Amino acid sequence: MIRILIISLIFVVFVWLFNNFSSKTKSPLSHKLNTILKVIFFVLVFIAIILILPRFGFNPLALVQKVLPLLGML
Repeated sequence: MIRILIISLIFVVFVWLFNNFSSKTKSPLSHKLNTILKVIFFVLVFIAIILILPRFGFNPLALVQKVLPLLGML
């Protein structure tokens, strides 16, 4: 799973760089990126954070399991 995530992040970075160098105008990179590419990049970073945090002793899924019953009370 982590290998697939790393490969996906590398792919997004290469697309990002290609998009930067292939453009005729030199506007900021964030203005040139496709919206879907931005969403994919942030989702991959979010998944990477969720996968790395348990190695440091913080389990985000356990936090979600504790919060979900509280949402049912609302």
